[in-house]
Formats: sequence, structure tokens, C-alpha cells
Amino acid sequence: MRVLAPFAAQEFLMAAAVDAAAQELGLRWAPCYRLLRRFRADPTLAASLPRQSGRVTNTCLLAGNVRR
Repeated sequence: MRVLAPFAAQEFLMAAAVDAAAQELGLRWAPCYRLLRRFRADPTLAASLPRQSGRVTNTCLLAGNVRR
């Protein structure tokens, strides 16, 4: 939060500043921008926690009339 909070209020970001923040966080620039986007939407510590990707367990992609 300490690294991302100063960028959250800025509308335009300098690439060099984001690169420096990414280095401090141990990330590349693209994940740093994604993390910043999540932090802007939800400015809490929870926004920076890792998230699982993929479908929710037991998700069925078939329509109800196709399943048995």
C-alpha cells in the first residue's frame, strides 16, 4: 500500500515512476499496472492480495437442457 497509494490519486502516470514502483515491489511493469488498477478500484490492503484465476469449482458450462 505504501508504494501504490501515491499513484492512486494521479490520473496520468509517468512510466519511469511505475517502473521504480514495480522494482520496489519485485514485479514487472504489467503486473504493477494491474495491481494499481485493482488498488484504485478498492483502496484497501485486500486489493493487493493474490487472487485465484480460472473458473469457480463445480461450474457447469452446459445449458440445463443438455445436462443429464
